Amino acid sequence: MHGGRKIEIGDSRGRGILCAATGEWVEQRIGFRRWATREVFGCKVQVMSAADLVAYKAVLGSEVDRQDIRELGGLR
Repeated sequence: MHGGRKIEIGDSRGRGILCAATGEWVEQRIGFRRWATREVFGCKVQVMSAADLVAYKAVLGSEVDRQDIRELGGLR
């Protein structure tokens, strides 16, 4: 948690994600030009746009991901 928000830190290079709908691994596509730089625990990090995060979590499709999407305002 940082500033009351859950954060996930990871490296997307050469990564795939498991699509809940098909059960297949798909290439993880992240629009790096849309990232913003933020300070987290004294370190500058690139933060994925909310739209890209919603799209990413929609592919994952777990209940936790759907809840995250609702909290981000991406699903009703």
